[in-house]
Amino acid sequence: MRIAIYYFFALICCTLTVSAQKRIYNFLHFTEKDGLASNEIAGLEEDSNGLIWITSKRGLSYFDGRTFRDIKFEENPEILTNYLGSIAIDQKNRIWITTNSRGLICYDRTKPKGENLSVFSAKVSDVGLIKTNLYDVLASKSGLIYFSGQETDLQCLNPETGEIKQLPMPGIKSKNYLSIYTIKEDNQGNIWLGTRYDGLICYNPIKNTAKQLNLENTGENGVGGFVFQPEKFYAGYYDHDLISADYNFSDIKTAILNWDKNVDYYDNFISAMSFWQAENKILIGHVSKGIYTYQIDAKKIDFISWQDLMPELPKPSRVHTFCPVKDGYWVGTESGLFFYSAKLNKINNLIPAESNDPILELFDWKNKTWYRTEKSFGEISSDLSFSKSNFSLAGIKLGQVNNNDGSHLFFFHRSRYI
Repeated sequence: MRIAIYYFFALICCTLTVSAQKRIYNFLHFTEKDGLASNEIAGLEEDSNGLIWITSKRGLSYFDGRTFRDIKFEENPEILTNYLGSIAIDQKNRIWITTNSRGLICYDRTKPKGENLSVFSAKVSDVGLIKTNLYDVLASKSGLIYFSGQETDLQCLNPETGEIKQLPMPGIKSKNYLSIYTIKEDNQGNIWLGTRYDGLICYNPIKNTAKQLNLENTGENGVGGFVFQPEKFYAGYYDHDLISADYNFSDIKTAILNWDKNVDYYDNFISAMSFWQAENKILIGHVSKGIYTYQIDAKKIDFISWQDLMPELPKPSRVHTFCPVKDGYWVGTESGLFFYSAKLNKINNLIPAESNDPILELFDWKNKTWYRTEKSFGEISSDLSFSKSNFSLAGIKLGQVNNNDGSHLFFFHRSRYI
C-alpha cells in the first residue's frame, strides 16, 4: 500500500498575542490508489474492535489498520444506492447510515446475508408522510436511534421494535418541520440539535423539554456541530463561525475564529467539528479551506490549508467528518482520507520554534528510520524522540530520497537522482 506522508509548516495564531511560531505536522493521506473505495468520504466511526468504518459515494467500507475492505449491499433491492452519508455505531455494533434518497440503513453484522440490512424512513405529520433525505444519525446511550433530515423534525427509532416517532420540540416555534443538520448527545443524556433555520436546540428526552439558542440570522441560520466541555459548549454557527456559551445559554461568545461572514451560500462555514482530548483541542473542518484547531486552554488557533495537506495537487475541498482515536485522529474529506498520528508527530520535539531547517521526510533504510531536511540527513530514534546522527549536504538542496536497492541512498537533484 502506498502511503503519502507530508510535512509542512502551519502558522499558529493566538487570540491573545500577535506573535506566532512554526510547527511541523505529519498527516498520512489515503486515496483510491491505496484501496479506498472513493475519495469522497462522508462519515467515519470507530467500532469496539478498533475498525474504522467509512461511508462514501461508493458505499460502506472499513479499514483494519492494513487494508480497506468494501461491504456490498446488492442483497437488498430496497437500498439501490451506494451514495451514503453520516454513520453511527450502536452498543450492539450495528451500523446506522443516512442516505439522501433511501432513508436510514441499518447493517447488522451478526445476521446472515439477505437478513443483515434494514431500511427506515422519517415519518412526519399525522398522515405519516415519508421523507428519505436524511442528514445525521445518533446511536444514543439509551439504545434509541435518533435521526434527522430536511424538514423531518427529530426522529426516534426503537431498534428492537422498529417503531419510529416524530418528536416536535416542545415550546420551540418554527415555520415548518425542523430541518436538522447534526445530532449530538452530551454526558447528561441531552440531545443537541443543530438546525438549518432555527439555531441550536437542547432536548431533554426524559423530561420532554427543550430550550433554544437562536442568533436569528436572516435566511440561513444553521448550526453544524457541537463540542461539550464541563462549563461551556462550543458550536459551529452560520455567519458566526465558532461560538461558545454556558449551559444556561448565557455568556455567549461568537466569531471566536474571526472568520468573515459568508458571501456566497455556505462558502465560509464550519462543516465538521470534534473534540480531540489528547491535546484538549477542538478540530474544525472548513467547507473548502482545510482544517482549523482551537486549543481551549490557551485559546490558540492553528490553520492547516489544502496547500499544506496536499502540496502535490492542492484544491479546495470540504472536510466532512473527524474521528478521534487513541493515537491521533482521522479526517474524512472530498479529497480522500487523512490521519494525524500523534506518534509520528513526535519529531516536532526535535525542531525548535525558530528552526530554519525542518524535517521534510522520514524514510526506512537498512531497518532503521532516517530523516531528511533541506541541509542534512541522519538517523532518528525508533520512537522518533531524538536525532541519532546528522550528515551535512554541503549546501546542496536536494529533493526526494530513493533507496530501492537497499544499499545506497539516492537524492533527487536537478531532475535526476545522485
